[in-house]
Amino acid sequence: MTLADELAYTTLTSLALRIRQRELSPVEVINAF
Repeated sequence: MTLADELAYTTLTSLALRIRQRELSPVEVINAF
């Protein structure tokens, strides 16, 4: 599964948590879509 696929099925709450924990950057999230 690619990062884009993984992010597509992740809740916004989970994405926000991962961004706060610096596991993901907001740019990575935007580029995935």
